[in-house]
Amino acid sequence: MPKPNATKHGQGTGGRRDRGGFGRRAAWQLWHSRLGRAVDLPFPGLDGISVRCFPDCAATGRLMRDGAFPDRHTAAFLRHYLRPGDAVADIGANVGLVTMQMAALVGFGGRVDAFEPSSQMRRRLTENLQLNRLVQVAVQPRMAGRETRQARFADATTKSGRRRPPLPVELATGVIGVDCVRLDEALAGRRCSLMRIDVAGQEVAVLEGTVRMLREANPPALLIALDDALADYGLSPEAAIEWLDEHDYEVALYNADQHRIDYGAAPWLRSRTVIALARAARNFVSRRLAGFDDDKIADGLHHHAD
Repeated sequence: MPKPNATKHGQGTGGRRDRGGFGRRAAWQLWHSRLGRAVDLPFPGLDGISVRCFPDCAATGRLMRDGAFPDRHTAAFLRHYLRPGDAVADIGANVGLVTMQMAALVGFGGRVDAFEPSSQMRRRLTENLQLNRLVQVAVQPRMAGRETRQARFADATTKSGRRRPPLPVELATGVIGVDCVRLDEALAGRRCSLMRIDVAGQEVAVLEGTVRMLREANPPALLIALDDALADYGLSPEAAIEWLDEHDYEVALYNADQHRIDYGAAPWLRSRTVIALARAARNFVSRRLAGFDDDKIADGLHHHAD
């Protein structure tokens, strides 16, 4: 099973610039400047995993230029927190850079539900999964939201440049109809260890469709993108954090350098991806990060959630 590279401290290199990346970056530069077509290159920090890089894909381009996953703190959190056999969800999976990391960590005995309503991004996501035989990933061609219904989705460009539901007065191209689902219906009966949400300003709408799960501290931890896209929907990072607080989740950052959760003020000013921890599951998350075994942690979570 592909897995993160190991170091003498038992940490993968998925969040660091890898020393052997010069040849890969040179190959990417040659491909990007001369060939202009998709090429498969090793995923920095994930043994046995390749990523299909497309000439018009900013995410894979940055990955190859930097020689590391851009958000090393997120990569480190995934590496320390997830366990083989976990069920996780990636909402707004895009081409699959986080999905593939999740899949490598939960293994063939785990499951990743990857939600991606964009047909173009979903094709690229599927190519990356097939390239690496990551059969533990279930690709969901649906959009997550506050209610289950048919919805409009701009699968090309909006005025903001983002793929997302177009605003009422927003010019958009490639608008298609998609199925929108509440996650507490789509994932009903599944106990998730982690959910990542990165949906171009629609993060609170996704959370509103997950309320029944959140009441049960399911999942114990969320990774959520909080940035200026929220303002297009009349929201702000502060409003999103207030919503989470009202539903018993507290927001923090994971510090990869010090291997700890940082509860400092205004975390979104330091990173667009924050961690939201269920108050009932703080002990669960802390013990996982400390490397305790699953049975003891699961008992602790059930005790604190009662």
